[in-house]
Amino acid sequence: MSRSRGKTLPSVHDYTDSVNKTVKTAISSLALLTLFATAGCTQETITTTTASTTPKTSSAPVTTATVAPTTAGTDPTVVAPAQIAPPNATANGDAVVVFPDFVQAGAIVVDVHSDFQCPACQLYDFYFGNALKSLAAQGQIELRIHPRTIIGDALIRNDSSLRAAIGATCADTVGHFIDYHDTVFANQPKEGVGYSDADLRDNFALMAGISGDSLTRFQTCYDERATQDWVNSAELLSRNTSVPNHSQFATGITATPTFLANGFYIPLHTAVNADDSVTDAKVLQVIREAATGTVQYPLPDPAASPTDS
Repeated sequence: MSRSRGKTLPSVHDYTDSVNKTVKTAISSLALLTLFATAGCTQETITTTTASTTPKTSSAPVTTATVAPTTAGTDPTVVAPAQIAPPNATANGDAVVVFPDFVQAGAIVVDVHSDFQCPACQLYDFYFGNALKSLAAQGQIELRIHPRTIIGDALIRNDSSLRAAIGATCADTVGHFIDYHDTVFANQPKEGVGYSDADLRDNFALMAGISGDSLTRFQTCYDERATQDWVNSAELLSRNTSVPNHSQFATGITATPTFLANGFYIPLHTAVNADDSVTDAKVLQVIREAATGTVQYPLPDPAASPTDS
């Protein structure tokens, strides 16, 4: 196994074989690029709200709340299970860092905003997920994944995005965030159908390699919705994250998937090669170009011809 700075590089999970192959074969490169250029499962405007608190983070889950909120039909005197933050959460509490021990000094920060119910997010992950994880494992980028709930909250109006995000962040407490993340996307149901608790709690956990005592701790975390406050707060923070040079996201990121490099929009769809392949080198090139802050969005129409003066 390869090594970097005295540390064993993590394996990069490839779920290509378990993904529905028609996702790729039924879509031409041109159609896929057109989909990517629209950047999102939802483009509808969402009212943004400033998060009232920022959960604390550390190398271990941190208690952030202990008393259940007062709601209709809820006894305010009942003590709810302690709320925790995922151990690999960012300092401001809006994302989970993938392979944090391998981040090199000066690495470009790559933020991935995705919703587990978003079909376009699954497509992005299918094409670019392995390259991003590989670059993170090499320490060339700091990969931050924002488990968004925008589809369930504002478009479909169910709780599947929330429960899937809770599952992913609970998986982080037992060291299997990215494995669980990949498993959920690989088994994404038709949009609107949603995920069952049996899948999120049991089946996906086992498929992600969670077992033994870790499985018990994961399931307890999921059953108690122990990371729900963190997930809700992270969603509000993301909705208020402005993106320079991006007219649609001037006041907040309201569509998924969205990719940023040091805070600037990444036109990641341009990393697909002419033969429909994706390489680490090409993805890193596009990321580095985006990180300069010179990429404007929407992108110019490549078919448009300059007007003679």
